[in-house]
Amino acid sequence: MQKTALITGAGRGLGRELAIEAVRRGFRVYAGVRSTAEPFPASEIVPVPLDVTDEAQRRGVVQQIAAEAGRLDLLIHNAGVNSSSVLFGPAETQVRFGSLTRGALLGVTEVNAVAPLLLTQELSTLLAAAVTGDDAEAGDAG
Repeated sequence: MQKTALITGAGRGLGRELAIEAVRRGFRVYAGVRSTAEPFPASEIVPVPLDVTDEAQRRGVVQQIAAEAGRLDLLIHNAGVNSSSVLFGPAETQVRFGSLTRGALLGVTEVNAVAPLLLTQELSTLLAAAVTGDDAEAGDAG
C-alpha cells in the first residue's frame, strides 16, 4: 500500500519542495494550499484547500484522506506565519514594534500553534491507522 502524507503550507517554497520530495520517496501527498494557482509537477500530489485556521477546511481534508486513503503515514506542519510578517510584511498589513496588538500576536499563535494541534488531533485516527496497519473508517476520522 502506498504511504500517504499531508503537508500544510505546500503551495510554495519549502512546503512545495517537501511535497515533491515526498513523492520521490514513494508517498501520495495531500498538499494543503490556500490557493491552487500553480499546478504541481506530479499526479501523486493532490492539492487540497487548507487554511489551517479554518475548521471546515480542516474537517474536509480529514474526511477526504479518510475516504481516499484510510490512513496517514506522515504529517508535516509547514503552514505558518512569523512575527516578521506582522512587523515587516506588506505596508497595508504591517504593524510596527511598539504598536503590536494582542490580536496580531494571537493571530500568529493561532496559525503556528493552535491550528496545528487541532489538526493533529483531528487526524489522530488516521495517524493511528498507519501505525496499526488498519485503515480508519471514514466515519471514525476526525
